[in-house]
Amino acid sequence: MLFSRTGKLATATVLMLAVSLVAAEEPKSAFDLGLAAYEAGQLDEARQRFEEALKASPNDYIILSWIGTVALEQKDFDAAIGYFEQALKQKPDYHVAHNNLGNAYLAKGDLRNAETHYKAAVEAKPDYFEAHYNLANLYARQRQFEKAFNEYNRALDITPKDVDAHINFAAALLQSGDTDKALREYEAASALAPDNGQVLTALGGLYLQKGDNAKAAEVFQKASEANYTSAELEVGWGTALYNLGRHQEAIPHLRAGVEQDPKRFEGWYNLALALAAVEDFEGAAKAYQEALKLRQSDANALNNLGWVLLKLEKPDEAVEQFRLAVAANPDMEIAHVNLALALEKAGKSDEALEQWKKAAEKFPKSAPAHLGYANANYDRGLDDEALREYLRALALAPDNPEAHNNAGLIYMRRNNLVEAVHHFSEALKLNPRFVYALNNLGVAYERQGKDDLAKIQYEKALQVDPNYEPARRNLERLEGKGAQVQPGTG
Repeated sequence: MLFSRTGKLATATVLMLAVSLVAAEEPKSAFDLGLAAYEAGQLDEARQRFEEALKASPNDYIILSWIGTVALEQKDFDAAIGYFEQALKQKPDYHVAHNNLGNAYLAKGDLRNAETHYKAAVEAKPDYFEAHYNLANLYARQRQFEKAFNEYNRALDITPKDVDAHINFAAALLQSGDTDKALREYEAASALAPDNGQVLTALGGLYLQKGDNAKAAEVFQKASEANYTSAELEVGWGTALYNLGRHQEAIPHLRAGVEQDPKRFEGWYNLALALAAVEDFEGAAKAYQEALKLRQSDANALNNLGWVLLKLEKPDEAVEQFRLAVAANPDMEIAHVNLALALEKAGKSDEALEQWKKAAEKFPKSAPAHLGYANANYDRGLDDEALREYLRALALAPDNPEAHNNAGLIYMRRNNLVEAVHHFSEALKLNPRFVYALNNLGVAYERQGKDDLAKIQYEKALQVDPNYEPARRNLERLEGKGAQVQPGTG
């Protein structure tokens, strides 16, 4: 929710004063006709009638203030300033003229003079809500937050039920980074205006920002039920539902958001996430492409588009997107890892090996990078390099059963059966139904001469997968039916 660009006009006080002054005049006086026209929104007519009234009373500060107010609403700022200054010559402590003169200066971008007259207004009338509120907005605009907060508090002490004051106070608090107090002010505004969809949408956005997706979704729904709609509402609502895992429900809201505002990057990006979550990869790819039209170098969108293209079995196109992601953000670990994977799927094994190496060197604490590099070396029979990388990956993430299994296979090829048994056993602690590790542990036991333990592992492997041929052959051999030892794969 943005700050008001112009200050609050103060007309109610002027009206009461004006009516009391003209109560004895004829009902059809020029001043009365001016008031009636102003109330009807007929500004040209109102100004004309007030100017007629001024001819009869050229020094009447009330009439001068009214003409200035109309001129201000007509955006005739120089004329408005002139009328307010004339009014203040007649009555220097007239708080309404000071306030509205401050508004005129604010509209012209003259913040110094705006501040001067807002201060003069509150000096003349310390309980003057409009001037405190306008001064608060001015300070917030200048990022003088402590001064702004003081003025918002003073304004709300005077008029605690002013919705705009709560909203702009919340916006200033958000800009200062105080989300807790901002939430308090938005909740206060919502309590005062429970059917105000704009307030509810702002409140929902703040809940979303604070990670309370359930509350955000609830508030966004209330905004919609109040017959309010906006791209901010729909995208926020869809995002909250996505974060709650309600992907299918999120999609219509995100679609509505990008239809209302096609230039909203987060709308397209979050729509792509939701479509990918329900495996609509074609739709996700199109949504990411729309997002990238708005932010061509967004590394996350580039990386995610690459991932979707891999799902669509378009590895060459995926490689291009991952390359762009790496170029956009050289420190993005996942993009480096995904580029290596895509190169493998595109059949570019030498480039993939080099990319794995780069990723492992650039991100020495990345378990996926070391694991990928290990697998690439393992597939080429480069056991020394592969084992080194498996051990590095396991030091960073010891809960990877595949890495333990493959490290065990290398140790078994080296006839280091103690280490082989250790790694196969660790793999099975993590995944007791890991059929390869069950079979491989059996092989390691058998080579240690522990045939009974080996038989148990082969039987467990066949219980998991009765069609797993290496375990069947190993069990048959132990039972005297021939066949060579058959280790499993990684």
